[in-house]
Amino acid sequence: MIHSSMGGLHMIAALAAILLGLAVTISPKGNASHRLIGLGYAFCMLMTNISALMVYHLTGHFNLFHAFALLSLLLVLAALSMPIARPRNWVFHHVHLMGWSYLGLLAAAMNEVAIRLPMHVNTPSRTLAVAPCFSWQQRRRAHSCVPAGNGRRSSWSPQAGARVQFSPECRQVSRPIASCSPG
Repeated sequence: MIHSSMGGLHMIAALAAILLGLAVTISPKGNASHRLIGLGYAFCMLMTNISALMVYHLTGHFNLFHAFALLSLLLVLAALSMPIARPRNWVFHHVHLMGWSYLGLLAAAMNEVAIRLPMHVNTPSRTLAVAPCFSWQQRRRAHSCVPAGNGRRSSWSPQAGARVQFSPECRQVSRPIASCSPG
């Protein structure tokens, strides 16, 4: 049930962020479509978090959900700053920050679904069982999608004569086999 226009904006932005986050997660990384979809995801997350900070119908004051919205806002802003500032290992940090922001969005969505389902449906155990699966998948994808190298502005290319491993999750060249570690 939507209690206000701000609540409606929050719900629409969150649903759009879920869809765009899924699209950016499964699409090839580093190209123009990744950047465009990623900016759409970031914009929807910014709208979701800012609108969450304006919704007070539950308790009438700042509460734990607002604190999570602030944390999510910080994650998204930090993740957006990585490709701009390009510090050392920026790709690694960008992947992890965006992954955690998406995981938080999915956790919040599961919380809303669990709260709004009828009480006769036995969902809490099923809902709690899904979070570790998403967490494991995000961690696995993050370690397989980060290219070897220093993460600086120049594009990564394999050294002469190095064999290259194809990462099916990322659908791109990932890193030389010599630098792969089990993860």
